[in-house]
Amino acid sequence: MAAGGKAGGSNEPERAILPGYQKDILGAWNNIFNPQGTGKISSEVYNKLAPAVRLGFETMTNEDWAGHPIWNPNHPMTQKIKEYFQHVGQSLMPIAAQQITQAQAGTNIGPAERLLGVRPAPSWVQKPAATGEFMRAKNERDWQAKQKLDKRMGR
Repeated sequence: MAAGGKAGGSNEPERAILPGYQKDILGAWNNIFNPQGTGKISSEVYNKLAPAVRLGFETMTNEDWAGHPIWNPNHPMTQKIKEYFQHVGQSLMPIAAQQITQAQAGTNIGPAERLLGVRPAPSWVQKPAATGEFMRAKNERDWQAKQKLDKRMGR
């Protein structure tokens, strides 16, 4: 669905995702069957967990949803605690508040639309060719890293 106007980075018609369950079905379909998808349904399932459960997993692994550390292990304990509670605050913020405070640069979706749950479409919808190339390159890097590890391990 065109949201009106051009997307900032690509100068192509901007796409938006409306609130509802269809985005979940499309996301699962993309992850499983689309060549540009990740091939993993686990990310879709992880995103459906209750925030407290997800926060528990993130606390135990010191990784957020994207695999980034929540706190820096090299920082002193007081700094780690501060970083952890910043993450907790961001994780438990209501979605409507996140939509208002996290306006993305280069989008024509206004604050009222974001408050209603309209958000920019993911990159695999906005730019499928670029996403496909990124995933092919990532898969190749991952495969080469595995081959290197297998060689070092004598497998």
